Amino acid sequence: MKQAHLLGLACWMLLVGQDVAGMAPVACQTVAISDSLGALGSAWNVEYTGTSNQSNRYFLASSAIQSKQGQGHYQTNVAMNSLSYSVSDRVTAGVMVGFFGVWLTAKARWQVGKKTCVGLGGLGAADFFAALRPPLALGFINVTQGDENKNITFSVGCTNAAFGSGWKTYYSPGARRGESGWSGFYFPESRYRRYPRALILNVSGMVPLTKRRWLITENYFVTQSAFGKVVQSPYNSPVESSTYLNSIYTGDDVVWPSLSDDLGILSLGVRSYFRRSDWFFWDCGLAAVVQDGEGFPVPWFSFTLEF
Repeated sequence: MKQAHLLGLACWMLLVGQDVAGMAPVACQTVAISDSLGALGSAWNVEYTGTSNQSNRYFLASSAIQSKQGQGHYQTNVAMNSLSYSVSDRVTAGVMVGFFGVWLTAKARWQVGKKTCVGLGGLGAADFFAALRPPLALGFINVTQGDENKNITFSVGCTNAAFGSGWKTYYSPGARRGESGWSGFYFPESRYRRYPRALILNVSGMVPLTKRRWLITENYFVTQSAFGKVVQSPYNSPVESSTYLNSIYTGDDVVWPSLSDDLGILSLGVRSYFRRSDWFFWDCGLAAVVQDGEGFPVPWFSFTLEF
């Protein structure tokens, strides 16, 4: 699988996986909104009780807002099915199974101000196609400013080196030159490869539009060029002289240029609330994925049940 495809797959896994842990600020209700929804429930002959726990996520990204102990939600669309549950007022765990793999997530949060929360979490994922080796891991921290009805979140996360080498291979200096029929070759003792880690920056926010709808925006910048991991391994094969002489590793990371697989994701959409016999939210929106100066639209639609 090409590097760009791996990055796209990993980003999809990471973003969807964050939702499982309930990591992003989305449709949230204050007491006033709860009263408004209660009136809406009465009009449908259903009494509104309690407050939505959907303030802990946007479409997929995570906020630092935390659901109460014992609350959870189930979210589904064509691509995935996820389950999230708050084991305490501070910790949330989740699991998801999708077309591409399985995700396990966890997040903890702290209130550091009247309207400021900090979240710290992680994600582990394994795909069904063995394209990511080792399994993908992500650590992240986010800060949410605002309340459960209107807020903005800034997040930063970094993955492990699960994407395969994306740079030129280099070899150890002082390689032995071949003799006789091997005079055009060198025999280095080791080779050096750099494995990328994805750095993910996220800015997300939400504001109420009506008594039962919220405007959501979720935006990402993803790069693999920031924190690459250099791996040295034994090498027992011949290397052509011209290749070896132009590929001697001196320990200087400048020899690896930046990858061109950086991408940005911009999204905007709406969350709506309905209720008949149970909590029911649906999200719809459109994202623009931009890479190498070109972009393409990606629709999003999902249903969420609270419990």
